[in-house]
Amino acid sequence: MNKSINYEINVPKILKSISENNIIERIIYEAILNSVHSESTIIECRINFENEQLLAEDRYKQLKNIIITDDGIGFNKKNLKSFKTYSSDYKTKDWGSKGTGRFSFLKCCNKVYYESEFYEERNFIRKKINFNIDGLSTEDLKPKQKQETILILENFTISLNIDDIEKNAKNVIHKIYPTLALIKKKNSLRRIRINFYRNEELIYSKDLEDVILLNSKKIKINYSNKDTKDFILYYSLEQIFEKPLQESGYCAGYVNVKEFEVRIKLRKESYVFFLYSEYFDEFVNDERTDFNGIYPKERTLNNPISWEIINEELKKVLNDILNKEFKDIGRHNEILLSTIKSAYPFLDEFIDLKTSNIIGYLDKSDILKSGYNKIDQIKNNLRSIRESFIDNQKLDNEKL
Repeated sequence: MNKSINYEINVPKILKSISENNIIERIIYEAILNSVHSESTIIECRINFENEQLLAEDRYKQLKNIIITDDGIGFNKKNLKSFKTYSSDYKTKDWGSKGTGRFSFLKCCNKVYYESEFYEERNFIRKKINFNIDGLSTEDLKPKQKQETILILENFTISLNIDDIEKNAKNVIHKIYPTLALIKKKNSLRRIRINFYRNEELIYSKDLEDVILLNSKKIKINYSNKDTKDFILYYSLEQIFEKPLQESGYCAGYVNVKEFEVRIKLRKESYVFFLYSEYFDEFVNDERTDFNGIYPKERTLNNPISWEIINEELKKVLNDILNKEFKDIGRHNEILLSTIKSAYPFLDEFIDLKTSNIIGYLDKSDILKSGYNKIDQIKNNLRSIRESFIDNQKLDNEKL
């Protein structure tokens, strides 16, 4: 039985908002992330070119198709309903995402469809799902008695340098690595292997077993006399990927949404710090790029914790971790601070590193900036007081 569903949204407008930069990496990332979401253990990405004879004088080739196969739970009734719904809340709790990334598939190819087989109500069911700018249609297929989902992307409008495929694969894993690390920490029994092929050649592979296990530290943030919100800081100070990975961020579910406002400065090529809380899950936007409703300083009944409060607690925990790991940080910063105060005595009373959003090994510019920022803050406060005084004086004169 065939069924068609039209969207009640402006898909061309959504596509226009999607950048063409690194679009191949973007669609592969979105597809593999979806496979990870579906509890897959084996994910295979095959990038196929029209001309299998890869001529040395012409490294740019027309893409034939990209095929991503996984053994996840597939498009059962619950998942299909979510897929049909733009900005679905179904994936929000664990993944901090709302299913909007699939529209990137339509940015550079004109034919997108799935074949998905899943076990439901004691039977294998296989469906074909066609996906285009007008909507989607489903078609029942004969089951093969095998749980799998296959995403096929065809009719590409761009060419691709064949020499970039391995780099593209590594960049995708680099981007998804924080998600894999969080999965391993939260669910030690999970198994995932991701394979990349160029035509039939295996060019890159990553197994969850190879992912380094993150450390964790619980944080309780008070926002009233009795009420608290729970946060967890996941972190590693080891090199967890083949190339240096310096990453920090506020996470919704398993997704790193937004970089820390607190800057971390270490003499290491690699480190990761991820702060997670169900509080973040409540406010993540559809695109997983920011949090709507958590304010810089303001607090409301529905938004009781501001970024200022979150970052103050985060800095305390980060400083504690870093000072235990790097015994010379405190001494380094003390000597530098003393030297700067001697050279700039007029800044002495204005330098306050406790209010700085930089932690770790500070440099001269960090400390000077802290002092000058304090001076600017005092100037702005005085300016506000002066303007308020003048306004009040005008009101008094008008009354007279």
